[in-house]
Amino acid sequence: MFKKTLILTAILAATSVHAETPKNAFDITYIDEEGQGFFSATEFTSSNGQTYVEGQYKRDVFEHVTRAMSLQFAHGDIAHTLNLTANLNYEDGYLGLASTRSSSVLRSGGFDDYGVIKEQVTYPTALLTALLDRTVLNEGAVDSTVEMTFSPLYVENIDESGLTEFAYTAYHELTHVMGFTSFECVDIELCGDYIHTSDSAQTFLHFWSDDGVVKDYSDLTLAEKDAAYTSHDKFWFGGSDVTREVAQNELASGQQDGYVFLHAEPNDSQSGAHFSSDVLPAQLMATSAADTTDLGMAAYFLCDLGWCRNGEGKVIEQSATATLDDNLSTDTETVINITVEETLNIGVDGFHLNIRPSDTLTVIRLDDPDNICVEVADGYECESALLPLSQMQVQLVVEPADTYTVYGEVYSTGFDVDRNGFNNILDVELSAESDEVEVEPEPEPEPEPEPEPEPEPEPEPEPEPEPETDPDHEPQHHPDHEPEPQPEDDPEAGG
Repeated sequence: MFKKTLILTAILAATSVHAETPKNAFDITYIDEEGQGFFSATEFTSSNGQTYVEGQYKRDVFEHVTRAMSLQFAHGDIAHTLNLTANLNYEDGYLGLASTRSSSVLRSGGFDDYGVIKEQVTYPTALLTALLDRTVLNEGAVDSTVEMTFSPLYVENIDESGLTEFAYTAYHELTHVMGFTSFECVDIELCGDYIHTSDSAQTFLHFWSDDGVVKDYSDLTLAEKDAAYTSHDKFWFGGSDVTREVAQNELASGQQDGYVFLHAEPNDSQSGAHFSSDVLPAQLMATSAADTTDLGMAAYFLCDLGWCRNGEGKVIEQSATATLDDNLSTDTETVINITVEETLNIGVDGFHLNIRPSDTLTVIRLDDPDNICVEVADGYECESALLPLSQMQVQLVVEPADTYTVYGEVYSTGFDVDRNGFNNILDVELSAESDEVEVEPEPEPEPEPEPEPEPEPEPEPEPEPEPETDPDHEPQHHPDHEPEPQPEDDPEAGG
């Protein structure tokens, strides 16, 4: 008798040709010197007991994070590329930093088809490039390159998700690159009047003034803007009606009537570019970033900012998983269930799923009952839609092997923002262990015992004479013959 055990291991950095990053990708250039930072040859042992080379490990992690992020946004009809330069030498109290080159301004002309871009307003470079359907914003220009710098620390402790503090820091900084930031400047001497009114998020920013009135940020005087950025809990992000409803339903604190509190403290350059630490559950985009792969309220911020193209898209959450099907597998065929699931109870109008079996697998067929997949050079591509809290499943049928490695990803075909891009990565390694279970032989039947002779019946005792009845006394009951009390009905007993 054999028992099959299923083992699922997430692959952080795949080496097969089939693990190439999908088309919506960042173009990364590491600018550390040889032997330093992202090219460090120093070895370290992580909390999972594995030994890694620091530079290679951090490059793998960073590319895994950028791949997840690229699956969360619709970058346009062409292969959008955002140039990133990254190094590991920032030592000024921060874990990460994305430079101001992550933004740009259109002075005139060239606006998008969705009515998002406004003249003389500062937008994140990533969003501008996507809205204008360009490969890069301006070929060779500095505003097409985002400089990112990270602290060299925090790689040793790997959590249950297989990620480290460095991974969450990179995810946090990339969310700034996508547009969760503030382009405002309240220092007149440094910025002048122009920058004060150019923040692309200003439509959704509000200030609860001292007179108890919620004012639109764009209507504030310069003095009021300065007060907003230092007001602690009176600088708010409002967003769309959907965003405010989500904030009211999801947040335990740090919001009022759906307006989410922003970080706003005196003499703090992070003001306006993060959620307040009062916002709970803790957010990835708080000043002290939560270790989470869920964008949380930042997904709604970015959707409203323009990634959802003025309401054509929405915030979604979907996942792709692969599991061995022990019931359908046989001695000659192994069945791998590939499942795409919607988990936010809002539905997905359209998704694209890539399935790339490893070169080590011999594929027999793909069982596709809904005919949503087509075979391509390196595997299969599938497209369909998902109702709220529904799932779609196909079965990849392969020849039996010791391990089964499958790569792939799922992403929206619309202008949606996905809350968790890490769930969109399919890359898995599955294995089936055969544990032989010894079957003990049945014991021989024991001989039946010979019947014992029946005992001779004892003679019946002579009856005792009946006592005389005393009419003045009630009959007495012997305790041994007391009738047993009947149990009462228990009203709390379960049926």
